[in-house]
Amino acid sequence: MMKKLLAGVLCWGLLFAAAPAARALTVEPATDRTFDLPCQAAILIDEDSGTVLYEKNADEQRPVASITKVMTLLLTFEAMEEGRIRADDLVPVSEHAYHMGGSQIWLEPGEQMTLDDMLKAICIASANDAAVAVAEYVGGSEPVFVSMMNETAAALGMTNTHFENACGLDAEGHLSTARDVAVMSREVLLNHPQVKEYCTVWQDSLRGGETQLVNTNKMLKSYTGITGLKTGTTGKAGVCISASAERDGLRLIAVVLGSASGPPPCSITALPTMRTLPRRCRTPPRRRWRSKTAWRTRSVCATRRRRRFCSPKAARRGLRRSCTWRRN
Repeated sequence: MMKKLLAGVLCWGLLFAAAPAARALTVEPATDRTFDLPCQAAILIDEDSGTVLYEKNADEQRPVASITKVMTLLLTFEAMEEGRIRADDLVPVSEHAYHMGGSQIWLEPGEQMTLDDMLKAICIASANDAAVAVAEYVGGSEPVFVSMMNETAAALGMTNTHFENACGLDAEGHLSTARDVAVMSREVLLNHPQVKEYCTVWQDSLRGGETQLVNTNKMLKSYTGITGLKTGTTGKAGVCISASAERDGLRLIAVVLGSASGPPPCSITALPTMRTLPRRCRTPPRRRWRSKTAWRTRSVCATRRRRRFCSPKAARRGLRRSCTWRRN
């Protein structure tokens, strides 16, 4: 997570440093030879003109994880503008949507939720079950919706993109590029600005407060001017983000794919209630000397407190391997 944040901050720093050039008629984009980011692929563009300011392996096909949902959102907002669906429509949940893994809001088969709440779940908590439920509602079935996704991608000139599902879970042949992600991100931001109303919400709730949502885009709390857009993480894709920001009238889009990161202590983004948080998500690791002869620790995954008793000699030298564990 920290590396993703670092990559995003570096992208924006480079971006705003090159801001005057973005308004020029011709721009020679920076590359990884002049400034290398700790990721597999990246691109930085001006949102209004589409001018490329930085790129690294921008046309290399890679899994893009939940950034896939940008296309799902694009087709959903298009259907809403055409009047085919409305925000207060009740979206049913199928068995197929119920069985989606990864990030989710634990939808049940037969449950119904308004399209507005489904969009909150997709944009804030990156819920896979909600994304598939909406895809089925808009397209009739997920395979039909995926065909619509691929047709739209071709129409936008995303020549190196092919979708296999509506949520971004790893699948054979489900690939895109940093450049294509920037193209579809720019499309939804320019033509459907209401997406920002969902993507910039840090916390919200569903089911009358029973399900809490926390945004997966941590840059909302750390970067001034952030306007979206979507994060994604899977085993094959690594840590990915398509981020947008605006300062002093300059609007930019940065895409980072394949950044390495360890899992955070708590990766839960949707919870039945905040009181049900696992202990590892409520209490950070703590270590302290209880006395000269006893050293106590609480592990982030421990369910019971344990003490480690050491001899005075071992305690002074920090020889923890010679100590013994005892439960309280």
